[in-house]
Amino acid sequence: MLIKDGIGFHNVEELVWEEKAGGWAMSRVPAAVRAALNEPARAHRSINPCGCELRFNLHSEEAVIVLRRDDAANAAPQAVAEVFFGAFQGPYGQTPAIVGTEPTEITVRKRHIQHWPVYPQEMPVLLTRNW
Repeated sequence: MLIKDGIGFHNVEELVWEEKAGGWAMSRVPAAVRAALNEPARAHRSINPCGCELRFNLHSEEAVIVLRRDDAANAAPQAVAEVFFGAFQGPYGQTPAIVGTEPTEITVRKRHIQHWPVYPQEMPVLLTRNW
């Protein structure tokens, strides 16, 4: 699992800085493999984060995650991110989160799970559909 700034990127081989987009793209294949792919696979499929997870431990009362999707012509206008507390899906006020081409903030709060008998340490955010 790739780790950057305390966040685990599951199912991501490397992060690629996209100057035009002004942010990081999650690549599922190494740069050498991506360079050898055909154009559609290199430009779209290899950096499609559908099925990837952002994993982190919540040490404070809340964390804010900012996501946005690419505005590729062949992609749906919105994508879906699912917030989990360990193996349990988060409350419906928080998940699923609809993510468009503008930055979308997702706030993960500890208070949603403080009353649980087992406190999950890991907070995965799954990038599920239409990325």
